[in-house]
Amino acid sequence: MLAAATAAAAAMLPVRATAQDIGLLRFKKGAAGGAFIREGSGEVIINGLADMYRLGGISPKDVTQARIWLESIIVRSACERLTPADIAALSLNIDAAERAQRDGDFTARAAIHLEFHRILARMTGNPIMVIVMQGVLDVLAMFIRSIGPYENEFVIPSRRRFLKHVVAGDADAAVAVVIGNLIWHHKQADGS
Repeated sequence: MLAAATAAAAAMLPVRATAQDIGLLRFKKGAAGGAFIREGSGEVIINGLADMYRLGGISPKDVTQARIWLESIIVRSACERLTPADIAALSLNIDAAERAQRDGDFTARAAIHLEFHRILARMTGNPIMVIVMQGVLDVLAMFIRSIGPYENEFVIPSRRRFLKHVVAGDADAAVAVVIGNLIWHHKQADGS
């Protein structure tokens, strides 16, 4: 009875056709009825966060706070699951960021720094963390574009310290480096 009522209610929603058209939902007729998610994509979450930011529902302070919470968990998980390939990916990312900074390429530097956090999220092996972090980083990228280029000589050395702590398996020290960097960036952007 509940499935039939849910299917009937869903049929009345104007978003049903849109969701079906874009391939997000598949409606099944029959005794069970109901709507089923068709794809395992996080685009809905990622786009939803971006829309909330554009509409003023998410502030830079919200992004920083979410990143502090998420990155604490992500870094701890990354320390537990670290592989030689992860070390190499993080090291290459830090080197690329250093080159972009030396070349004065703010756009590349920002993209590389954001990728650093995507690498960490992927290291958790958890697709939910990857999707949520991607959404948060997409919002952060919009914020970075809005404030424009700025100099920062502290990120590269802090990333190298971070990598040293991760390789040593010192999750507390690695988290402290990442969180300290996030707080510093927020203060700079906030003018504090």
